[in-house]
Amino acid sequence: MEWQAAGGGFCQWQHSTAGGQPGAAQGRGGTGRVLGAFAQRQPEDNAANFHQLFAWHAEGKLKPLVSQTYPLEEAGAAIEKLGQRQAVGKLVVLAR
Repeated sequence: MEWQAAGGGFCQWQHSTAGGQPGAAQGRGGTGRVLGAFAQRQPEDNAANFHQLFAWHAEGKLKPLVSQTYPLEEAGAAIEKLGQRQAVGKLVVLAR
């Protein structure tokens, strides 16, 4: 598995393309599915991971790729882009 830092101190993983890992051929990640189970089974380790991610964010070590921003009125367009798998990096919907 490969861990990647994502925007705002959140993390995501994706399977390696080697070794026939499930999901590798489809290019699917498992952000919620696996991390949710990890957080339930190992809450102290999960909290430590998030503390480290937030520290890296505060130090400027995390640089999320924001490919596009949308005003709140165009949130539907952002969701559509995600649904069509056209987003590269993060899409940000501005609430103000």
